[in-house]
Amino acid sequence: MMSASAPAPTYSAPKASPVALLILLLPIVGLAAACAVLLGTPGRLFAGALLGLVAVGLTLYDIRIGLGLFALLTGLSPELSIGPLTDLRLEDLLFPVLLVAWVLQRRTGEPRPGFATPFTAPMVALLLWSLVVTVLGIGLGTVPSPVGAFFRLVKYAEYYLIFFLVYNNVTSTRDARGLALAVVLAAAVTGLYGIATGHTGGDGELRATGPLGEAYNIFAGYLNQGVAVAVALALASRSGRWRLLLGAAALALVVSVLYTHSREGYVMLAAVLGVLGTRGFRVLLLVGVVLVFLGPAVLPRQFQARISDTVIKIQNSRTDSPGGNSLTARYYAWRYRWNGWFVRHPIQGNGVGSIPFSVDNQYLLVLVEVGVVGFALFLWLLARVGLLLARTSRELRGTFAGVLVMGVLAALIGMLVQGMAATNFVAIRTSEMFWFLMGLAMATARLSAAVGHVPAPAITWVSRPNPERSSWRL
Repeated sequence: MMSASAPAPTYSAPKASPVALLILLLPIVGLAAACAVLLGTPGRLFAGALLGLVAVGLTLYDIRIGLGLFALLTGLSPELSIGPLTDLRLEDLLFPVLLVAWVLQRRTGEPRPGFATPFTAPMVALLLWSLVVTVLGIGLGTVPSPVGAFFRLVKYAEYYLIFFLVYNNVTSTRDARGLALAVVLAAAVTGLYGIATGHTGGDGELRATGPLGEAYNIFAGYLNQGVAVAVALALASRSGRWRLLLGAAALALVVSVLYTHSREGYVMLAAVLGVLGTRGFRVLLLVGVVLVFLGPAVLPRQFQARISDTVIKIQNSRTDSPGGNSLTARYYAWRYRWNGWFVRHPIQGNGVGSIPFSVDNQYLLVLVEVGVVGFALFLWLLARVGLLLARTSRELRGTFAGVLVMGVLAALIGMLVQGMAATNFVAIRTSEMFWFLMGLAMATARLSAAVGHVPAPAITWVSRPNPERSSWRL
């Protein structure tokens, strides 16, 4: 019989040997590739099913591998449609497997932080309110597609579960560093793939495109979150090898953002780099000043023209005609949605799914869908996230956790800026990326607090200097 003082049984995640996994996977991947090339459509279906089974097996074997695959698919997955459901991605198929792997690990008795976080209350309140007003909207006829509304609500819940999934299953700083690197490299590969598969627009310039079904502004929002993390980690690392790798990834991401020719992406990029510049990386402010004066001599002409056009359209948006200025056209569309939807049901809103994401304004979308009450809950959640990121980045300054949190804070500010012209907090690629990074940053901060012998139940952040305050190395 186990004595009263005996420690509770714990579970250690299996240590996957990279060499053994590579030896095992190479023949399978080779077989899948051969079938896809040689057997046409049936071969591609077989290859997809085979690789899917491999992904399921790896995720159940080691959930950390599944999280890495999820980060990769967040960037590279195209849009899928199954019956009446649209906007599905490959990571949506992997997500239930991750949940099963998480539940299986929790049954082993290993202690996990669980759901006790400062974000839980606003998340649950916002989801419950959204459900109530959507049911009401279906009854009033303001929600045109009940199935689509339900699917959208499920996606909203999935974004928050991504946070808890990552937060609970990153159990060492080594895991956190590996996943941070995986997220950055996946975003960089996605960006370069977008350039390689881009198309020439009406102006004759190459424009990077995201995977099938992705809009330029959302693709740029996804890439800019990668920029925030990659630049922060690259500038803070003391390892020359990793600084070079992360710097190259950051450069690839910045170039990819430029090639999207997304005006919202350009403004978000400036916001991200500006936040990092004011939070300790002053070299970025110097680079910005240099580009202002030397931009014509440094940047290719197509980017100069796009940046100049962006500035002019913003300056003239109040007086231009909708046909000649896309921002002016959005003003008219926003006024239409405000007067035709929000004004009718300002308190409870019209329900989730009452207007399409093409409204291109996150804050107006929230007001129309869930009203003033839901908007207040949304702001409550954002305030909790922003204040906690800012505080944690200060208290863990100089550690890997502090740098990662600072990068996520810059990504949040960029998302808030882009949200004025995009529905980026509900779009799949940007939302999955953001909440994945949030879970990773908060888990890393929790681990850093534990190393410093500071009590950290759930998320109670450090309030005294951490002994790991030296600059970090990967």
